[in-house]
Amino acid sequence: MFEELQLDRHLRLGIDALALTEATEVQKLAIPAALQGADLLVSAETGSGKTLAYLIPLAQKILAAPSTRRRADPPGTPRCRSRSPETFRPERPSNARA
Repeated sequence: MFEELQLDRHLRLGIDALALTEATEVQKLAIPAALQGADLLVSAETGSGKTLAYLIPLAQKILAAPSTRRRADPPGTPRCRSRSPETFRPERPSNARA
């Protein structure tokens, strides 16, 4: 069933790496509905595949979403800095006098 779903390539590779070839009954019912945007409330025994039935559609939605990141800086430019109180030394503005 997994190969029939139109999933992101990276998600399919992950499923293949886990050697998941046959979906459980819960997954067969829940995954297609969730991929179509249905709200789900699933109740089944432990080990029935509920978690994966929720996670595959969630991962697909995340992977299919257009990226909202816009890079103004060249790749590799730090996006934030973290300093401990022991090493923090405020920088003086260039026009400050000693």
